[in-house]
Amino acid sequence: MKVRLGFGLGVQGLRHDDRFAALVDGLERCRFDSLWLSERVAGDAPDPLVGLSFAAGRTERLKLGTSVQVLPGRNPALLAKAWASLDRLSGGRTLPAFGLGNRSEERRVGKECRS
Repeated sequence: MKVRLGFGLGVQGLRHDDRFAALVDGLERCRFDSLWLSERVAGDAPDPLVGLSFAAGRTERLKLGTSVQVLPGRNPALLAKAWASLDRLSGGRTLPAFGLGNRSEERRVGKECRS
């Protein structure tokens, strides 16, 4: 049996953004399997695609995933293009996961964007 360890940053993000690079480097150095970023539209966490793109540029083997990326309010074709680009440029290391969001302000943003 193979055990894989990933690290999820959660929806709060880091208190100091300058520590994100050190976190990514440490995960790669300590041979973690994956980094997972969540999305909360109204939260402090970095945008998952931006954060994972940053991580992809600093690492060679770390897999890059979203524990949840909120779909409402997004253009599906543009989101698919962004994920496909990140997957190609990272050598196939992406693990996307999507959801509808869990807060009323996230749903409201999605509805406003569709109007």
